[in-house]
Amino acid sequence: MDALTPREQAQQVEHALLRDLRAATADRGVKWYAAELGITHETLLHKLGPDEEGHHLTLRQALLLLVLADEAPVLRGLAREFGGQYIAPPAPGRVGSDLHRLMAEAARDLGDVSEAMLKATDAHGPGGADWTDGELEELGRQCQDVRDVMDRIVEAAQAHRVAHLPMPSRRNAR
Repeated sequence: MDALTPREQAQQVEHALLRDLRAATADRGVKWYAAELGITHETLLHKLGPDEEGHHLTLRQALLLLVLADEAPVLRGLAREFGGQYIAPPAPGRVGSDLHRLMAEAARDLGDVSEAMLKATDAHGPGGADWTDGELEELGRQCQDVRDVMDRIVEAAQAHRVAHLPMPSRRNAR
């Protein structure tokens, strides 16, 4: 299959975004979201239609929909369209939120590793044979950051498990 042109890729992303925004507005209904945007529900339906030529969401309207709706599925879909991964932040105080926060940190650190590799690969080609000492040191630091956060995830998971183990009853302890 031929690679998509930038225009075709943008249209594909736009269709995916509109699909995900339509799904995200289903919880409260299009009329509620339209009222929040200050437009009629018919206009919003047209703006959310992928093949609608006469009506388009403005960037501000799309962002407001993201804020008002459950943005995680929409952002997950956008990340997927660009070959990435979206990790939603945990709700504060939610059980396991510390683990989720650490996973998000690990994902960011892994992204830094990817950036360091892409930067060096763009400059010298794949394989790393011509990478500078500084580039290799930077890659090593970025990889160490990932290892550190992964160790913290294991420690947090173990602490979480220990904190939630059932206490033996006195009857069973005898």
